[in-house]
Parts: sequence; C-alpha cells; structure tokens
Amino acid sequence: GEYSLTMPINGFRGGIQYRYLYPVSDGLSVFGRLSGGFMLTSLEITESFEIYNVNNNTNTYNFKSSAFFFEPSVGLSFPLWKKIALESSLGYQYNRENKIHLKGNKKAYLEDESGDPVKADWSGLRLLIGILFELD
Repeated sequence: GEYSLTMPINGFRGGIQYRYLYPVSDGLSVFGRLSGGFMLTSLEITESFEIYNVNNNTNTYNFKSSAFFFEPSVGLSFPLWKKIALESSLGYQYNRENKIHLKGNKKAYLEDESGDPVKADWSGLRLLIGILFELD
C-alpha cells in the first residue's frame, strides 16, 4: 500500500512602495524604502491512501488567507546604464497573522493538533539583490 500527503503553500503579495534615494558618491546611492500592501496565502492539502488491488481514496482541500503587510528597508543602488541599476537591500516584513480558512467557507478554519486555528505568518527578514528597471 501507499500513503501520501502533500501540502504546498504559496504567498502572493501586491502593494505600493515609496523610496528615497540619497546620492553618496559616483553613482552609488543609499536609500530607504517603505512598502505596504496585501498578502494572499493559498494552501492545498492532498491526502491519498491506496491499498493495491483493494481500495483507493484521495481527498483534496483548498484553504486561503489574506492579510495586510508592511515592510521598511534600507539599501544601496548603483546605476549600470540609463534606467537600469544594481540594487541590494535589507528589510523586515511584518504582516498581521490571519487564520487559514477553507476556500468558500470563512467559518471553517484549519486547526492544529491542539484545536487552535493555523495562521499564515510571512513576517521576517528580507534580503534583496537584483536589477532595477525604472519606468517613467
């Protein structure tokens, strides 16, 4: 026989940001950034139990959660070309923990072994190294 349990969780966020650039030397700038917005979480639990040649049973449950987030950060920016820059920053994202509920039923929460609701929490340090493309 075989027993399988998969629980992929995904987080998507969208929002706005404000960044203040302070030039330091030849092209190098230090910046402070404030970001905020909305965080969506999705969780799909698929449980499968199979006894060969006797019984097959698979259940899938879809859960979701949503919350606001806030992220202050500081960093460095170095221009590579006209509207392209190399950027690095360090920040901390904070979001309000929200209960993960069954998709389509906000009163049916996912619970842990103690009977407490499971909450989505994406708070933590954020390290960014990337290329910035300015649009204006």
